[in-house]
Amino acid sequence: MLIHLRGILARHILRHLTLPFFCCMAGFLFLFVIVDLQDDLGDLLRTKQGFDTVLYFLYLQPQNLPLITPMALLLATMYSFSTLNKNSEITAARSSGISLVKLSTPAFAFALLISIILFLSSELLVPSFNTKTDAIQQKMKQRDTKVVRQNFIFNKGQEVIQWSALVSDGKYSDLSIKSYDKERVLIKDYYAKESTYQPSSLWTLKEGQIATYLNGDIKGAPTRFKELNFKLLSDSPADMATYGFEQKFMSLASIRKKLDSNVHIPEKGQRKLETRYWQQIVFPFSCLFAVLLGIPVSVGGQRQAAMVAVVKGLAIMFAYYLLNQLFVALGNNAILQPLVAGTLPSIAFIGWGLFELLRKK
Repeated sequence: MLIHLRGILARHILRHLTLPFFCCMAGFLFLFVIVDLQDDLGDLLRTKQGFDTVLYFLYLQPQNLPLITPMALLLATMYSFSTLNKNSEITAARSSGISLVKLSTPAFAFALLISIILFLSSELLVPSFNTKTDAIQQKMKQRDTKVVRQNFIFNKGQEVIQWSALVSDGKYSDLSIKSYDKERVLIKDYYAKESTYQPSSLWTLKEGQIATYLNGDIKGAPTRFKELNFKLLSDSPADMATYGFEQKFMSLASIRKKLDSNVHIPEKGQRKLETRYWQQIVFPFSCLFAVLLGIPVSVGGQRQAAMVAVVKGLAIMFAYYLLNQLFVALGNNAILQPLVAGTLPSIAFIGWGLFELLRKK
């Protein structure tokens, strides 16, 4: 006997599942808002920008969804199905020829939908909203424009390029660019007072000079220029803005672009990015094991109180998060391959849930 996703029984199961799920989501989001308020309360008291304050906290919430959604779904699943089991509704359905696997179809479809939404949110909303929160925070805290020096090493074919520049409000000045051969012997030394970037012409150096070297020794006097088209680098300022520090939230495209760029990334930093890349692909689908594992654990051989199921759910999620962090650390330290470290905990828990569900069918 199959359960139609728009049938009476499917609607009954989804009604019991969605209400606790959204209540858990609201509760967890409220806790995160309280934590964010404590972090930024001092700055908020010194500002009168009420609308920006509201936007700031709204933009912060999508970055919390990947952490709280699997837990909320697991707690909701265990609470709702333990309640159905306590009221003998699971027993009645199974005695009518509906297996536990078929009975869980609506919940699994709901979990799959939530996983897809969570994945798209992490890729499309979180990086964009994180940029907006940084801009609003800077405005609210009334920070002065900072001047920072960017230092990068790029691998470009047979040459190694060392880049150093002062960056203020997106403008580049006091540039020093050194070009080395594969033996790390200096070939050319560029200096420019400022530089601009256009996608068509790439980097244009202004008001500077070039010193040419032969076997590490300067060859003649430096050549001065007013403008020089520097085509050895194709990386844009937007790309460089992500090279100098490890962003807390990056889309998969941003991580892959950084890994595939010409910028030199230390070996450990590259492992961390690769582990993070694979983890970010599978982590939203941890919602699947929330249902696959939550249903058989809550529908045991004997009836149990709903709060007992909630405690079990918290223990399972704690074990999952702990294992996930352990494997990430192993991947970052080259003990495990990034692919294995980033994906194995989620795959293992999904497999465990599928095994338990089939075992109790």
